[in-house]
Amino acid sequence: SISIKYNGETITVVRENKDWKVTEPTTWPGDSNFISDYLSRYQGLLAQKIYEKSEVNDILIEKFNLKNPIATVTFSANAKNILQTFKLGITKEGIYAFIKDGAIAKINLELWPELVPKDKLFKNRSVMLNVSLDNISRISLSNSLSFVKKDNNWYKVSSSTQQPSVSETPNPDAFTFF
Repeated sequence: SISIKYNGETITVVRENKDWKVTEPTTWPGDSNFISDYLSRYQGLLAQKIYEKSEVNDILIEKFNLKNPIATVTFSANAKNILQTFKLGITKEGIYAFIKDGAIAKINLELWPELVPKDKLFKNRSVMLNVSLDNISRISLSNSLSFVKKDNNWYKVSSSTQQPSVSETPNPDAFTFF
């Protein structure tokens, strides 16, 4: 699972079987492509600078806004098995995160929207959720433009009730914009 706490809000995304699902702030099917890309961002994240544990002190923690991190991103295998937590601070110079052994990594400031995205990006934004295209036989865009599926081919017709003529050839471009 992924949990992001930022600005008093929590985004939680969990994997159920092979599918992702947003469970907080609202329940919604997850966007598997976005979530896969999001996980890859963290896996490939490179620090611009590392402050070793021996360099880290209260003044540095305060300077990097890590005393009270602005965001926390947690990756878990399950409720009891936390894989890694990133406590993030941000300044005009960059993003800062505690890493292994108390060291701090400085990360490029431009990555903030990618590391702490809005909850809507995790949601599957497909308009026709759970609708099989095999079950659709007619699409009416207006009174004068429809597409009709016949024998697994799509035909452009000029009214919502018209059927394709026998001599008409299928329109290979009719369904490509869907």
